[in-house]
Amino acid sequence: MEAVLNELDVNTSEKALSALKKFNAKNFKNFSLGESAEVRERFCSSLLELLPIEEGAVAIPVKLQIEAIISLRIVSREQYGNTKLTSSQSLKKLLKFTGLDIDVKSTLSQITSDNSGLSMQVAIESLKCVGNIVLKKESSACACGELGAHKAILERMKLWQTETVPYDLKFFDMRLLFILTAVDTKIRGTIHGELNGFHKVVCAIDYLMFGGAEQPSQPSGSDAATLVPQLVCRVAVYAANISNDSAALLSEMLKTIFNITLNWCDKEDINKEQMLVFKCFTHLLRVLFVSIHPHRGTNELKLISHCIDALMNVPVSCSGCLLLPAQVKVDELLQHQIDPNMQLLYSEKLDKVYTDYNMAVFVSLLNFVCAKLSLGEESSALMPVMAVLRINAAGNRTVRKFLRQELLPPLGRVESRPDFGNSLKSRLVKLMTAAGGSIGSVVADLFFILCKENPKRLVKHTGYGNAAGLLMSRGMLGGVAQPKEYNYSEDEDSDTEEYLQSRLIVLRNNGVYLL
Repeated sequence: MEAVLNELDVNTSEKALSALKKFNAKNFKNFSLGESAEVRERFCSSLLELLPIEEGAVAIPVKLQIEAIISLRIVSREQYGNTKLTSSQSLKKLLKFTGLDIDVKSTLSQITSDNSGLSMQVAIESLKCVGNIVLKKESSACACGELGAHKAILERMKLWQTETVPYDLKFFDMRLLFILTAVDTKIRGTIHGELNGFHKVVCAIDYLMFGGAEQPSQPSGSDAATLVPQLVCRVAVYAANISNDSAALLSEMLKTIFNITLNWCDKEDINKEQMLVFKCFTHLLRVLFVSIHPHRGTNELKLISHCIDALMNVPVSCSGCLLLPAQVKVDELLQHQIDPNMQLLYSEKLDKVYTDYNMAVFVSLLNFVCAKLSLGEESSALMPVMAVLRINAAGNRTVRKFLRQELLPPLGRVESRPDFGNSLKSRLVKLMTAAGGSIGSVVADLFFILCKENPKRLVKHTGYGNAAGLLMSRGMLGGVAQPKEYNYSEDEDSDTEEYLQSRLIVLRNNGVYLL
């Protein structure tokens, strides 16, 4: 770093450019430079001098500015505390180079009209650098908020439909917006409040997924059928055209939506217009769930994860929007649109009809659970999807009955413990006693809801030992009845004749026969 400083002090563009290129190539993957704070400060000061924004300042070659910003990005990986790089003046300079200025449309035209691509590289490297700084210093997010970075990103996002915006610029815009909303709760509140950012991001997702196709009519109620004709068409188109780039960009947007809607529903201040946007957003999530197979690849698996995270913040009253009408055949639509060589990726059929609905979304969620379990990931990775299943089972009678049919079917002859075997039910029952307890509580809650909060049914399906933790936490361990949290119908439990004839010899503590 000292050698580079000496070249920068000479003030010769060619030597400075060469020195910075060598420094950047050497430290491209380094996250700790091992330099003293004093040297880093001098280095950052010299680099920032190469990025003048004042009128009448000495012109600096664009290539030298690019290398200077890349160097700042490398240094920003290990910035801590108040430094030259985290000051408001430095952030103002970098944001100027991102194109997130007062006149966003004009600066975007300047960036995209540069045929050399250098202006675009300057903007993207600046976005990366600002993102690093905000992650390392929380007060930097406040400074970016005061400079209007989040407002400018939303304005530039609106231009996606009318202007040619390169993918990298979209991606790092959304990455910075995600970081700002993750770090600063004030920015989060401003975006979903006065800026109506939730609606804007949902519209951008719709445009990204369907490329400006005719917009569906807005739902007038909770019935999912209001958007069926348009969404069926969109499923058919989108299932064939998703790319890794689209999956990555959608992931950043969904992460941003998760931030700006976090704890929003708990405040009970959602008006009719916002609820309408939530319903439209839920329809978009439904399209993603049925269009992406969890075994297609890492990016697709991550995208489904972010869909699930976002769905956790959606009001439970929107759960009906996840249901398709029974006449819609998702598997047929997907098979017609994908490459014949890829059909094995869709071997698990999504179409399962329960009452008057196609439960493809919830089949997709169960497939996702299977994929996570098959990958051997930590049980904590299942927390969001199990929470979503629990919330929707509690809030929608059709969903609860379907999940009970899939996860807790009527028992026949029980010859092994409920937590033995490779079935999805057995693997989930095993999680009820997993170390750590959090995932076990969520799984137990889900099973308890599927059993209509009936302790005897829970014990019958999972075994007394596996159910003991939940029963103790609810004061039911000794058979004491407690008020039910949700309302259920009074229909009787459906046992097979085989189970009814032999249930007296079932060992209650583990749910198997006495042999």
